[in-house]
Amino acid sequence: MTTIAPAFTDDDIAALEDWCERLSEHQPEVAPDWVDGYLTALICGPRYVEPSEYLTLMFGDSLMHVLSKAEDFEVVMALLMRRWNALAGELHPERLIDAPDEVHLNPLMSEYPQDEIADKLAEGLINDEQAMSLQTGGGWARGFGQALLDFEDDWEVFEPGSPEFDLVDFNVQAVLSLTLTDRQALRDFCEQSYNEAELPRDDLIAQAMLSVQDLRLFWLQHPPKSVPVRNTDKVARNEPCPCGSGLKFKKCCGTTFSSTVH
Repeated sequence: MTTIAPAFTDDDIAALEDWCERLSEHQPEVAPDWVDGYLTALICGPRYVEPSEYLTLMFGDSLMHVLSKAEDFEVVMALLMRRWNALAGELHPERLIDAPDEVHLNPLMSEYPQDEIADKLAEGLINDEQAMSLQTGGGWARGFGQALLDFEDDWEVFEPGSPEFDLVDFNVQAVLSLTLTDRQALRDFCEQSYNEAELPRDDLIAQAMLSVQDLRLFWLQHPPKSVPVRNTDKVARNEPCPCGSGLKFKKCCGTTFSSTVH
């Protein structure tokens, strides 16, 4: 029976927006959609990634600049865990297998009014590349792509040209197509991948979400033969967390995620 994780509420989204605004003062790319894309890539990827592995890669030093109190860190960790579990519930294998052609993933994506983008473009306030970067899903997909870069050793395990490599590459490119800021490059991708000269943005996003779901099932069926070891030292639950938060490990990166995850 599929376990349904609690929904990520409007209050949660507002809290995430607030924390991302503070973090972005030190790391400009951090935004709710970017964070959501990053977490999604980890969940649909080859293996379970511990918070102690991804937090510093994801946020850099901005966490320590902004989260000056241990209580703040606990709040942010709880928020990230709630979002993680909500995403993991949407990507639960049973749901994907039962309805493979249905989009189950409900991402957090910023939407900019198209008329405002058109007005800024017409007034010369932004160029065409900047206008394309504001399209829905771009920030989300950039977060997804950053996670792939941060954990590229996990993803690059198949020989180029092999069926497995081609399948992973196709689905990854479908997601990253949302980041394309050159209109001709996007048209070329649509023609090559979908035999269409152009797809409406909503359709492009739907295809990207289906690709994420396919990646989730693929990696469950093709688990890595060996898991890279990044830290061989066992951290006791009452010792300080190695991420530098100042909290005990059990209250920080040692917190157990819901069984929905994997």
